Amino acid sequence: MIFGEVSMPAGHFRKVRIFYLIVLCLLFLSNARGYGAAPGCIGFASIDGTASGQVLTGGTVGGTGGTTVTVSTQSALESALKQSGPIVIQVQGMISLVPYGKSEGVSSNTTLVGIGCGSGIVNGRLILDGVSNVIIQDLTLGQTYVPGDPDGNCCNWDGITIWHSTHHVWVDHCDISHTEDGLCDISDQANYITVSWCHFHDHNKMAVVGSDDSHTSDIGYLYVTYHHNWFDHLTANMPHLRFGWVHAFNNYYTNVSQYCLWDTMAGQMVVESNNFGVSAINPYMIGTPTPTYQPQMSASNNVFDPTATGFTDTFGTPFNPSTYYSYTPDSPALLPAMAATGTGPCGYVPTPTPIPGVSTTVWRVHAGGGAYTDSSGNVWAADTQFSGGYSYPNTIVSSVAGTSDPALYQTERYADLYASNSFSYAFPVPSGNYQVTLKFVETDFAGTGQRIFNVAVNGNQVLSNFDIDADAGGGGKADDKVFNNVSPSGGQILVQFNPGSADSPKVNALQIIPQTLVPTPTPPAPVGKPYVYSNPATGPTVHFVYNMASSGTALIRVWNASGQLAASIRDTKSSGQQESDLNIQSFAPGHYFYQVDLQYDAGGEDKFAAEVLAVEK
Repeated sequence: MIFGEVSMPAGHFRKVRIFYLIVLCLLFLSNARGYGAAPGCIGFASIDGTASGQVLTGGTVGGTGGTTVTVSTQSALESALKQSGPIVIQVQGMISLVPYGKSEGVSSNTTLVGIGCGSGIVNGRLILDGVSNVIIQDLTLGQTYVPGDPDGNCCNWDGITIWHSTHHVWVDHCDISHTEDGLCDISDQANYITVSWCHFHDHNKMAVVGSDDSHTSDIGYLYVTYHHNWFDHLTANMPHLRFGWVHAFNNYYTNVSQYCLWDTMAGQMVVESNNFGVSAINPYMIGTPTPTYQPQMSASNNVFDPTATGFTDTFGTPFNPSTYYSYTPDSPALLPAMAATGTGPCGYVPTPTPIPGVSTTVWRVHAGGGAYTDSSGNVWAADTQFSGGYSYPNTIVSSVAGTSDPALYQTERYADLYASNSFSYAFPVPSGNYQVTLKFVETDFAGTGQRIFNVAVNGNQVLSNFDIDADAGGGGKADDKVFNNVSPSGGQILVQFNPGSADSPKVNALQIIPQTLVPTPTPPAPVGKPYVYSNPATGPTVHFVYNMASSGTALIRVWNASGQLAASIRDTKSSGQQESDLNIQSFAPGHYFYQVDLQYDAGGEDKFAAEVLAVEK
């Protein structure tokens, strides 16, 4: 399943899930959270361990049996983290750390767990430094990226840092993205770690296991298990291994631009029953051998999408994971569906959302966010079907006007961090007729003209020079745009969000539903005489000549024959005869209705004062 920051104005630090068969549902639930070690823990974190000074009888149990506290503010979190364990710290809601990039240390014998799907600790990092017996679970983490620094040269802020002989750690069902450095780095004799059911996405470097080629002191440490994780829209390091042992099974890799797994410097890696999905470049590689530190890698029962091209290296005979713990891999063919519904803080109950690659008639997608059930009982899938762009959970917005489902508008996908300033969604659907609804809200800017972009559906531009603030009548107001009578092209409906004249495109949610062909409505009746022209016709522009009764803003609006607003421009003019041009080259073929109104600077429209003298092509 194909389940992304741009430059920012100074001082404006902006944002930087499929029906299972019943058998699969039961299988998934038992694997995801069946409750020696902490309930459900599989892999190296579940064993006692043998390394000197790093033995923990019973494996990782975190704060089980200790005090339980619930926190919802940074001060309460920091107070709880300072308490002696064992302790279970329940995080309620999203805590944004101040100052940006702040580090929070986690003590031994601690469980740090989110409540529900929307809890986390963002804009900072968690550090496990010389501690043991820690569980980090059900949390959204990261979001510390500094614009223009994808290599982390500024601040080295990871989502989670596990180092300095820290041992017995279980990171489970977390969503980690968009950090300044690694998403979850493990180094410096850290040991007995399991990372499971996490969604790592939208970033450059995922993780190192072992800090650099000179750390030979890591030999005998860095035993790490990765299972049932989803690595998506990443560049490299899933992980990059030096000296340690990594068992990677039942992981799903999609949209990886450089490489997935890389084994170097005497590392031993077992790559088993993984699914290398769409555009998972260089699934697994061995680094340049050295006589002293020859890496070893085995691979078995992995599956590959046709676009998952590149290196699949193996060499030697690495360790056997079953010697250390029991596990039963799932079929790698099931992993796209399991990743879609199983990873991240919401990943326990399968969500009735579309199966990727299989035509469905209904798509509802929560752009940039997790699965959501709206006030009408409709289930919106976690963000999927996109290409490019970047996801952002807006933890600042508490309410959105004009909707009974503000949560749908509190996450978004917007322009891509590493590629062009555009993104798209592709929805496979059977032949038929569909209604496309795009949901927007402006939460970054106060005032019009600061975000202007274009939207096309199946190559036809449906929104031109679109300004959410202007169209909605202000920021923080839900603005839904509905397009009827859309037919698939090539078996899909493609929605493209392209840059305009200001900032970057964005969207909060998308809906594709079947529709009985509706009669073409009469366009909104404009005051005065509408001017009707076909497109294409001569000339790339429409030329308007009109009289302004007073100085203000000429509002020129264009509707297509279905009564949908195709474009609008605003020209500030003085009183008297004035002229404006509208470029129509990007318009789809068809008939269009043009109208000129007067909009005073105060925002009120006077539809009686604009006398149109001519509309010419």
